[in-house]
Amino acid sequence: MTHCEVKPAVAEDAYLLDEAGEGQGEAGPSSVDVIEEFWASRKVLTHVREFARARRAGPWGVLGVILARTVAAVPPTVTLPPVVGGRMSLNLFTALVGPSGGGKGACEGSARDAVVCSYDPHGLTMVDIEEFPLGSGEGIARTFRPAGIDDQELNSRDRAIFGAPEIDTVAALFSRSGSTLEGELRKLYSGEQIGFNNARKETRTVVAGHSYRACFVVGVQPLRAQALLGGADGGTPQRFLWMPVTDPDAPDTAPTEPAQWVVRMPRPNWKPGDLVIPDEAREAIDTARLVRLRGRDGEPDALDGHALLTRVKVAAALMALDGRTEVSEEDWYLAGVVMAMSNHTRARVQAASREQVRRANHARALASAERDEVIGDRKFQRACDRILYWLDKGSLPRSELHRKLKVDIRDNFGPAIAELMERGDVVELETDGKTVYARKQGHEGHDTEKPMSSSDNKCVPEGHGGGTRDTTAVAVQGHVSLHSVPTETPVTSTEGGVSRVSRVPGPVHGAAVERARGKAIQLLSAHDEMSAREMRRNLSRETRPGLAAALESLATEGMIATRPEGDRTLYRLASGSGAA
Repeated sequence: MTHCEVKPAVAEDAYLLDEAGEGQGEAGPSSVDVIEEFWASRKVLTHVREFARARRAGPWGVLGVILARTVAAVPPTVTLPPVVGGRMSLNLFTALVGPSGGGKGACEGSARDAVVCSYDPHGLTMVDIEEFPLGSGEGIARTFRPAGIDDQELNSRDRAIFGAPEIDTVAALFSRSGSTLEGELRKLYSGEQIGFNNARKETRTVVAGHSYRACFVVGVQPLRAQALLGGADGGTPQRFLWMPVTDPDAPDTAPTEPAQWVVRMPRPNWKPGDLVIPDEAREAIDTARLVRLRGRDGEPDALDGHALLTRVKVAAALMALDGRTEVSEEDWYLAGVVMAMSNHTRARVQAASREQVRRANHARALASAERDEVIGDRKFQRACDRILYWLDKGSLPRSELHRKLKVDIRDNFGPAIAELMERGDVVELETDGKTVYARKQGHEGHDTEKPMSSSDNKCVPEGHGGGTRDTTAVAVQGHVSLHSVPTETPVTSTEGGVSRVSRVPGPVHGAAVERARGKAIQLLSAHDEMSAREMRRNLSRETRPGLAAALESLATEGMIATRPEGDRTLYRLASGSGAA
C-alpha cells in the first residue's frame, strides 16, 4: 500500500494548531493545507471522508468511531510499550461533540458501514465487534466475565464497544449513590484489572488486566459536557478523543457513496506483547514525564495529562487501519493532526461550558439581588408602618421611637423617617435639644400625650432670626403640623391657650440641607434621573432629613426639573442650569 510522505512541517503545524486552534472556526486547525494533506495522506482516510460526506455525516466524527472500532479488532494482548510505568492498553475512548440532533448517530452508523476489519485473507469473514450500552461499573466487568465462573476459566468474550448516545446518561450513572462507573472507566482505558473480588463466588467478577479489549463512544452536547469535564482531577476527560460531528466544508451535492473498505488484519503477525513505536514518540513521552516528575513550573494543563498517551493510541489505531503491526513516524505525525482537532474541539466545549456557568451565576446573582431587594422593601415598609403606628399614639423622641422598632427593621429607621417626612405623614421637631417626631395635623390618631405648653420651651421674641422664612405649625391635642421639613430650630409660645411653634435658623438642619443640595446635584450629574428614594439611599443618616427641603429649594431655584412616573416623582438636572 502506498503512502504519501509526511513532511516535518506537518508535525510542526500540528503542534502550532494545537495551541492556536481555538477560535479558528468550526474546522478547528487553521491551516487548510494541513487538513487536506491529512485526508489525502492515505487512501483509507480519503475513503473515510468520502463515505462520511456521502452519508451527510461529519468526517472527523466518523473517523473517531472508526478508530475505536479498529482498535477493538486488535487482540487485547497487543499493548503499548512501558515507556512510563507499565504496559498500556490500546483501548480508546471517543467523544462525538455536537448539539442535539447534530449528527452523532449518523457518525456511528456511517462508521459501521464505511470500514470493517477481517482476519480472513479473502476478506469474507469480518471481525464481530459486539456493542453494549453503558451501565454500572460492575456491569462493565460482567460484560467480559459473568459472575460465578471458575477463576481458571477464560473470559466469555475478549472485546466489546460500550456506547452512550447522550452524555446525560453518563452523568446520571456517575451521580448514582455508590457508583463505581467513573473509576472503572479510567481503569478500562488503561486495560487494568477491573471488577470486584467479592467474598461469595456467585457475585465475584474479576477481569485480569490486558485480557480484554474495550472501547467507549459517547455523544456529547457542549452545554452538557460537565459530566466529563468535571472529572478533570480524576483524569476522565483527558482519556477521550474529542471529535466534532460537523463538516463546515461539506459539498452542496453529496458525493457517490464508495464501496465498503475492508481492513485486512495481519493475524499471523500479531504477537502478544508490545508494539514498536518511533523514537520521536518515546522522546516526547519521556520529556513530558520528566517535567512532571521534577515538578517544574510550566507543567501542562491538567486536561492534557494523558495527551501523549492518547496520541500514541491514535497512532496505533491509524497503524491498524492501514493493516500494519508497527507504529511509524507517519502514524505519529498524523496522530498529531488528529489530536490538534481533538484539543480544539475540547477547548470549544470548555468555552461553552464556562459561558454557561457564567450565565447561570449571573442569573443567580440577579435573582439573589432581586430577592434581597424585595426583602429590603418589605422591611422598609414594615419600618414605615411601625413608625406611623407608634406616632399615632403620640409624638416620640427619635431615640425612643428607634428602640420601639424590632431589631430586624431598625436599620431602615432613617430611610423610613425620611420617606414619611417627604410624604408629609410625619414632621420633625426640636424640643429641649432633642429630635421629636409627630404625625402631621389632620391625621386621625389616638394621641395619649399632653399638649405642648409654654413650659416645654422658652419663648423666642417674634422676629428673631433676621428675616428668614418662618414655618408655622399649630399643636392641638398633641399633634403638630408643619408645611415642610423643618430646617430651623422650633420654639414654642402660647397665645389664647393654643401652643404655636415658630422657627429660628438652626445650624444643624441648615447644614443637612446644604449637604443634601450638594449631594443631590452630584447624584443627578451622574444619572439621567433619580427618585428621592434612590437619592436618599446614597446619603448619610445625618444628611437624609435635609433632602426634601433641598429638593424643594433646588426646584424653586430652577436647578432641577421633575416629572411624575406612576406613584413617584423623578428628578433631573434642569437644562441650562449651572449644575448641568
